[in-house]
Amino acid sequence: MACELDLAPADPAKFESLGFYVVSPAKYAAKHERLITRESIERKVADRIGRYTDPCFSALEQWAAGPFTQLMGRITLRCLTWEAIIEGIQAVAPRPGDALAAFYRQCRDLS
Repeated sequence: MACELDLAPADPAKFESLGFYVVSPAKYAAKHERLITRESIERKVADRIGRYTDPCFSALEQWAAGPFTQLMGRITLRCLTWEAIIEGIQAVAPRPGDALAAFYRQCRDLS
């Protein structure tokens, strides 16, 4: 996302909000939440950049210090569960929500 905003060029500060959301079955949510913390993402990006040599390394370090850091300062990171999303739909639209819940149960049972 930081790369795309940089290429656009789009300033993250000018967006009302930015978010990265993982949608997961409830049984995996805790694992996914640990993977999408700022610290975890920043560590993974730094590790990946560290595998490069110049001239790519220097360019990637500049990108990390600029566009990537700007994005990480503004972005909302969240893990949502399919179950909570479906419950929310059922609360406002019971019939389609129930159909979605039945479909989700079938998908979950088959995987």
